[in-house]
Amino acid sequence: MDQPIACLIADDEAPAHLVIESHLTQVPGFYCAAHAYNGAGALSMIGTGQFGLVFLDIQMPVISGLELLRNLTHRPAVIITTAYENFAFESYQLDVADYLLKPVSLPRFLKSIQKVRPLIQSAPVRTSLQFAVKGETITVLLAELSHIESMGNYIRLHYMAARIPLTVYGSLREIARQLHGTGFIQIHKSFVVNTAAISHTAENSVQLLNTTILPVGRRYKLLLEQNMPHKKRPLHC
Repeated sequence: MDQPIACLIADDEAPAHLVIESHLTQVPGFYCAAHAYNGAGALSMIGTGQFGLVFLDIQMPVISGLELLRNLTHRPAVIITTAYENFAFESYQLDVADYLLKPVSLPRFLKSIQKVRPLIQSAPVRTSLQFAVKGETITVLLAELSHIESMGNYIRLHYMAARIPLTVYGSLREIARQLHGTGFIQIHKSFVVNTAAISHTAENSVQLLNTTILPVGRRYKLLLEQNMPHKKRPLHC
């Protein structure tokens, strides 16, 4: 890491900011570049792509830390900082680098930084998904997909072009996790969409380039607005 790593501290408690920022002064190559005090602010800042590392609280107003993680299109390295032990498993399922319990001691903080250093490098971006279908491995290019739909224990992959959707065994939650940082975001409990396929958005729906209209769940509205502000306009159905 030749350039200093810009860090974002996202926590609704001011004392937590002071502790993390103080610890960062003991670490060469890292610095506190910004503060966020709620999930919406953190989401907006992370979307700028200027942070290499985020210290993220879980219990925050507007959007929780875990909900934010599930819907990021730009994914820096993340270290969870929380007073709650019971979110550790889910956090690691969302590929966080480490999970720190408050109060965060300096020795534990330094150990976490050493763990995250190798992760803050240029990593290959996922461009495809692979599925086992009737004993064969099928590779699907992400650029070919418009959206992915939950079908109970199965998911249905919808293509940009006029092709028959592909239905495979799997969960939307797992696919959403795999697609972090690829331009896909979850907009509903049943839909993950390729942002490149969105024509424009409305209050409770999005319209795709192929004229398909998908619903937007209440909990995902702000996440969609943060990721697609330039495509906000009324739909004409």
